[in-house]
Amino acid sequence: MFKRLLLLLPALAGAALLATRLVPGPLRDGTTQLASGWRIRPAGRQVTVGTLPLNLLTLSDGSVLVTNNGYGENGLMRIDPVSARVVWRTRLPAAWLGLARAGGGWRDTVWASGGATNRVYRFVWQGGAAWATDSVALADSGANLFPAGIALLRRQGLVAVVGNLSDSVYLLDAATLQRRGAAAVGHRPYTAVADSSRLYVSDWGDSTISVIDLTANPPTRLTAWFVGPHPSALALRGGELFVALAGPNGVARVDLATGQVREQLTVALAPHAPGRRCSSRTARAPARTRTPTAATSPTSSPGRFRSSRRPTARPSRATHGRCMRSAPIRMRASVRRSERPTVRRR
Repeated sequence: MFKRLLLLLPALAGAALLATRLVPGPLRDGTTQLASGWRIRPAGRQVTVGTLPLNLLTLSDGSVLVTNNGYGENGLMRIDPVSARVVWRTRLPAAWLGLARAGGGWRDTVWASGGATNRVYRFVWQGGAAWATDSVALADSGANLFPAGIALLRRQGLVAVVGNLSDSVYLLDAATLQRRGAAAVGHRPYTAVADSSRLYVSDWGDSTISVIDLTANPPTRLTAWFVGPHPSALALRGGELFVALAGPNGVARVDLATGQVREQLTVALAPHAPGRRCSSRTARAPARTRTPTAATSPTSSPGRFRSSRRPTARPSRATHGRCMRSAPIRMRASVRRSERPTVRRR
């Protein structure tokens, strides 16, 4: 009998371990368990969306549009921030990152990238739940193009679409969707932002920012600025460009006048945390503050920081591995502006 009890002990210990083992996702205490082992406690209300929500924007009525790009159903969701509910959704054959808006007064026009379909979709809001939809193919579906980030060129009346696999950026007429030109950029470009005269493209594979002169006819690449390993999301603020760096888990602050990196800010979970996360989003704060925000994945940890005029760490030319592009776990997006979530280690 005693021997049988001894034999049962390992089985009982294993059962107890399985019963208490935590898996990524929401927990009963209100926190969310990340795949990295960290827990976060969101400061605002949460709305469950689809897999891998890579981008979002605010419509003229204050609602939020989210693009879902993961292993599950791809498409767009509109969220009412007051009721914290998904009030509209549309399915797309494929989607990836690109999302931009123009217009207002409940008549917004939204452009979305179609990823592997090599298409760009345009949605014109008719009010309520009605949207008029059309699209344009940049190439055959089998071509290596893969539309990614999108930027509006308001002064020129154009839409810039990044071709992630073609190392190019394409210019479309915002009214007719006809192609008006293209420019070569660096390797594996991710997304783009624009001011009145220049388009800035993050070259993920080259660790550079391509600078496109929009005043030239046709628009041409002026130069490329080295900013650090794997630049991805971009945000303009005044005379500076903030660049999310997927390699070192950081954000580079670039002087637009000189193209020089003035500061590199870290958003790592810990002082000696390994790199190779994918900084997928940056956002500028209101003009009265100097507190940009960056989000990283797969750690899913947003960080807020204050920038200074004094240069600190400078980037190195070290290479890093490719970041994860999707995760087979449920992801959540906040629909309320909030402060930095509480992050604690198990």
